[in-house]
Amino acid sequence: MRFSTIDYEGVARVENPARLQAAMAHGVGRARRYGCGLLLVRPA
Repeated sequence: MRFSTIDYEGVARVENPARLQAAMAHGVGRARRYGCGLLLVRPA
């Protein structure tokens, strides 16, 4: 089993708010049921 993390720093422009909201609510990627694929988004 292998785990990795990626940290990005910067500013994002949201072009499709509905897709961002779905990703925030449900996670991204195939391993999200195991707690992976979670997003942490903070205001600038």
